[in-house]
Amino acid sequence: PSIYVAESAISSGTAGSSSDGAQNTAAIAAGLALISIAAASSILLQVGKNTPPQ
Repeated sequence: PSIYVAESAISSGTAGSSSDGAQNTAAIAAGLALISIAAASSILLQVGKNTPPQ
């Protein structure tokens, strides 16, 4: 659900104001970075939970 919300926010933000392309590009890059960081952290959390104690 969180990825869908982020993607919809990014798409709606870019569709709103297409006049300033550089700002939109920076916003898209920041949004993609946040999504990738969130995905990596969730994967790390899942792996950490699934590893059995030694």
